[in-house]
Amino acid sequence: GALALLRGPGLAATPDARAAIGVDADGLWVVAERRPGAPLLGPLLRAAGVETAIALPERSLALLEARGPVGTFGTAAPIPETGLTLLADPRPAAEVLFPDVEPAPYAVWGTLQDTRVRYFRASEGRRRPRFQAPDGTADSVP
Repeated sequence: GALALLRGPGLAATPDARAAIGVDADGLWVVAERRPGAPLLGPLLRAAGVETAIALPERSLALLEARGPVGTFGTAAPIPETGLTLLADPRPAAEVLFPDVEPAPYAVWGTLQDTRVRYFRASEGRRRPRFQAPDGTADSVP
C-alpha cells in the first residue's frame, strides 16, 4: 500500500547509468552521479551502504536556483510536472539554551566528570534519611 515516489530500472540492469538513487541502512537517500569515464556507480553505492538503487535519467535531478532550474550536471533542466519537490526544514537543528556560557575543552572538565564521588554521613558511617514521613519517622536510603 506504499506510494511509489520514484520508479525506474534497477542499477544492476543498467550498470553504466550516469545517476542513481537508493536508500542506505539508516533510511537516508543517497544520490550518486558520475561523469563519463568515471567508475561505475554500483560498487560506490554499495560501499555507501545502499543495497538496491534505481538508475536515473540524465536530466532527472534539478536544483532550483535564482537563475532557474539547473541540472546537477550543470545543464539547464526542465522540472517535470510530476516532479517530487523536496523542501529544506527552516527550523534550526538545535536550540542554544545558555548562549552566554562558553564551552570549555575536555581538558578543563574531564577530570571532574571522571572522578567518582560518594557521599557519607560524617558520624556513624551511614547516610542521613532521604525522606521524612508525616509522623516524623525517617525513611532511610540503604
